[in-house]
Amino acid sequence: MTSLLKEVREAVRLNGFARILPPRASALQTFQTLCKGLCVEFIPSIGREALQQDGEGLPLDAVHHTPAGNFTLLGHSERAYRPCRPLPDYALFLCLEAPACESDGGATTLVDGQRLMGEIPPRLLARFRNEGVIYTMEWGPDRWRQEFDVTSRDELISLLKSVCEVFFRLEGDRLSLRWRTSPFLKSWSNGKEAFANGILAHLPSIPDAELAAQQTYCHPTNKVFWGSGELMNASYLRQLIAAHERCVMAPPWRTGEILVVDNTRVMHGRRLLCPPASRSVVGCFGMRRSEQP
Repeated sequence: MTSLLKEVREAVRLNGFARILPPRASALQTFQTLCKGLCVEFIPSIGREALQQDGEGLPLDAVHHTPAGNFTLLGHSERAYRPCRPLPDYALFLCLEAPACESDGGATTLVDGQRLMGEIPPRLLARFRNEGVIYTMEWGPDRWRQEFDVTSRDELISLLKSVCEVFFRLEGDRLSLRWRTSPFLKSWSNGKEAFANGILAHLPSIPDAELAAQQTYCHPTNKVFWGSGELMNASYLRQLIAAHERCVMAPPWRTGEILVVDNTRVMHGRRLLCPPASRSVVGCFGMRRSEQP
């Protein structure tokens, strides 16, 4: 297993991700061992069903099923929309059941944020760099308790007040939140800047007709603004989506296959299955061990 960990780390440093296909019978154990070997701390899932299997000394909620349903999800870095709490270094996925070969889609997509920077129109990229972005969201008490690991309004208020560029309002127990941040991250795996963020998975609607027809995820209370406060309109978003689609990688899953991703460089998503078919993928998000560069 030491040699496998070394192989995975080297592939992630080189490409931003690694794909491994162990023997199917040992895939889950290999996945659990990789999670423990690569990560020192695990980021609990939000609203996802835990995989109820003990293994390799992992917390019971470390490995979870990816969201059910058949939809497209555009590339994003996990938890990039959220202030106050750390962004996972690693996103790891295991395919327990690949879609039937006659069905198109179902892949976990990858977008290298370093390559994407070369595809975004220069004026648009410059505006992202100069202004940053603002994420806005509205959450009920169950959601903000899980997101921020707090149990009371007082804890929440104290936490949010401690962070710059965060503006919030509580009406009863409902939180309205605005957070200004950069859409760029420094990749831990190669030290270079990447356009890695949560913008395209945090939209109230999808401005691209083809993607909208693919049941692409959006939510009406999510919005993205420029750092100046101007709403990011459909024209800008279509340019960003077009650049995203030029960079997207969508290799089909194989049952038992494992995907390890540098969450600060490579954004992940998923594609609609057509026709619908069974698909089972589990994930794990974690902070890397300190001995890794």
